[in-house]
Amino acid sequence: MKKDYTKQSKENLIKKIKQFRKHKRYNIVYENKMRRVVGQCKTELPVFQIIKDKKILAKIYFSTKHTIADITKDVLVSQLARNIKFSSVGYAGFLKKKFLREFLLYQIFDIDIDFKKKEKRNINQKEVKEIIDRTIRKCKGIIFSPITRIFVFPSYSSFTKNKMSGVSGYTPWQNTMLVFVDSTTKQWKKLLESTIAHEYLHTITRQYHKWETLLDSIIFEGLAENFVQDVLENKLSPWSRALDLRQSKKYLKKIKHKLESKDMDIYKSVFFKDKEYPLWTGYSIGYNIVKNFLNKQSVYSWEQIVKLKPKTILRNSGFI
Repeated sequence: MKKDYTKQSKENLIKKIKQFRKHKRYNIVYENKMRRVVGQCKTELPVFQIIKDKKILAKIYFSTKHTIADITKDVLVSQLARNIKFSSVGYAGFLKKKFLREFLLYQIFDIDIDFKKKEKRNINQKEVKEIIDRTIRKCKGIIFSPITRIFVFPSYSSFTKNKMSGVSGYTPWQNTMLVFVDSTTKQWKKLLESTIAHEYLHTITRQYHKWETLLDSIIFEGLAENFVQDVLENKLSPWSRALDLRQSKKYLKKIKHKLESKDMDIYKSVFFKDKEYPLWTGYSIGYNIVKNFLNKQSVYSWEQIVKLKPKTILRNSGFI
């Protein structure tokens, strides 16, 4: 119960004021809070929430604080992963932190790159947050999902810079995506937008399906690219238009006997170029299969589409 000071004498009020000044409680509380905040900044990632109608739509974690002076790739990855704590989605979608570090080492750098010659990649958190915020709101307006967790990392990959305009993404687990940004490219903002939409659909697809075979990858990537086009009304990405419809059918016939394969080497050759297949072959085939399916089955909503099995989409696409 609050004390009523209106009925106190002047002498008693002066006495109370002197007591408050003596204890200085307001200073003690302030200093404790400051110490706690400083400690959190050293051990926790900066987190931004995307909120609508008092409900959290997404959380953005910036794992971008690092140095590059006189360090190795392994040390840099350790810096980036240091403050990623275990949560309901593991370590940013990975069961063990060791697996997360191994993936970051692969994704952030090119295999044969001389890292010491690279300039530090600084990421403007405000710009990145604004792009992610508006894109996630568009995506959730078409197909809703529980809280989406988005982990942002710098990219030092020449492949990401030269072939993907500075942005790449990966979805290791449901409702969880990792995004890698090299803001030295001219088109990175546009590509960040399309990457968020692309990976967002993957975060939902993983709620309903295991991702194991070559066919799974072809169909799920095709779904994501058609979703991007639907949400953002963008022009086709380089990986969607790498092959036209005729070429996509031609290469699908070549890999038809491999569709049930779980071999990562086969996946890499179909999606990322080798002697047999052009760069982005898997993406283009997937895009065209799903586009054919959507044109023939226009009654489906995205909530229904993401639940369909890859074999069902291929069979009803009229593609083969």
